Amino acid sequence: MKRGATSPDHWFYIPTAASQQLAGPLHVSRDRTQRRLDLMLCWWKHRNNGMFLQQDSGRILEVLHESGEMDLSCEEGRLIELGTYWMLVFICAHDSWLWDVRDYWEHALLKWRVAHYYCHEHHFSVALLRNEGLCPTLGAATTENVDLVVTQNYAKRFPGSIMPATWARVTFDTLPPSAMSSPNWEVRDGGVYITFRDFVPWAWHQMVRATDEVNRRILVARWDDSLDADRLMYDQDLRDFLSPFLSRCEHLHKEEREAVRTAQARYVDPTLPPVGNAEEVLRAVKSRFPLCMLQHFWLAFDKGRHPKHHSRVALAKFLLEAGYNVQQVDGIMFSLFSLDKDFTSGYGAGGNGWNEVTYRKKFGAQVADMHRKAQGSESKRAYGCGALIRSGLNNEARGCPYFKKAPGASKDVAVMLDWAGVPMADIEDIAGKPVGDALERCQCDFNKRSLLRDAPYFVMRHPNSYMRGYNKFTGSTTSSKPKDEI
Repeated sequence: MKRGATSPDHWFYIPTAASQQLAGPLHVSRDRTQRRLDLMLCWWKHRNNGMFLQQDSGRILEVLHESGEMDLSCEEGRLIELGTYWMLVFICAHDSWLWDVRDYWEHALLKWRVAHYYCHEHHFSVALLRNEGLCPTLGAATTENVDLVVTQNYAKRFPGSIMPATWARVTFDTLPPSAMSSPNWEVRDGGVYITFRDFVPWAWHQMVRATDEVNRRILVARWDDSLDADRLMYDQDLRDFLSPFLSRCEHLHKEEREAVRTAQARYVDPTLPPVGNAEEVLRAVKSRFPLCMLQHFWLAFDKGRHPKHHSRVALAKFLLEAGYNVQQVDGIMFSLFSLDKDFTSGYGAGGNGWNEVTYRKKFGAQVADMHRKAQGSESKRAYGCGALIRSGLNNEARGCPYFKKAPGASKDVAVMLDWAGVPMADIEDIAGKPVGDALERCQCDFNKRSLLRDAPYFVMRHPNSYMRGYNKFTGSTTSSKPKDEI
């Protein structure tokens, strides 16, 4: 595409505050405005899509300009393009979320146009000449008439580039402060020299200033207290005009908000498996959780019994210290409660009264309170193996399964390991370890389920060591190791 490089009159109006007056009497069709809005949303939606940015976006813009949709080679096309720009500004000014969305699209369009239609300094000169009166310029000069300090600073800003032949002198306030803060600029009498390489930041800074003025005027404006019939009719007409455009934008905004909520809910430390749904929870539990924590999930998923208070506290503290946040732990707890039909049926016929609102009302503050206390006291952190062994000796539900003496306790160990997917031969190896040495059996279980039969001996001192050890021997990113106090 070389149309811009060969056309002697291929340029566009820079949308400054002065050009807004030029676009005032123009009439822009609804269809053209809708296409511009759709382009803006498309660019924003795919802003992190490398394939779109590198290939598709350029092809789309090329077709738009060559087909006449964005015709910059005639005065009519340039004025329509200017009017469409300001119409989009007017629409987006009514929703502050759209300000960044519109800026992203317009800046990308500006950069593309400059890269494709300003291939030579001639077009830079044409743009400055045609925008005279719309952008503050102080004159032009050739390289011979420019001070040596200016050319030296230019060489520092663009090392290795050929010295341009055309320079334009503009007021220093038309360049962004981020550029003027660089020492490689020479400001004299309120003016600086720019070249075609500085065109994008120079033009964009003026576009942003003019657009921000419109945004503030529309969003912050306060209507008069008295409203007559004509004014009410005008307000209704304006809402009827804006509603289709803003509703289209709100649809994308809702998608992004939902994506953010999903990402936050599913965010985990790099060392942790995801727990966004029941399938992920089961995979995490069966592969990464020690038996003392796995037993609570086994009772819920296999037996339909939710963890009671002491079991719930032990499990929640374990999950919090492992690295899951309060929201994720609450999601896990709600799932375990929901699997107990006898429990949930007490909240309504068929359990219809049990939902997330009910959970938060009755149990929502518990996990947050445990998290807060653990942050301020070492004694409030997750239970170590010593505490769980003592609970196991007392046949408490939260206790270490290897130390429970109740009838059927040893059988439950084998059943839980089988539920976790441990092969029968490995279950026999784990069960064959000395009965009095729970750490030895837990270590054997760790090696079997982590497929680390040849790994160095790993001392199990804390339930959270199960996850830390997995990361250590599989090469995953390790996080801070909890205190291994028994």
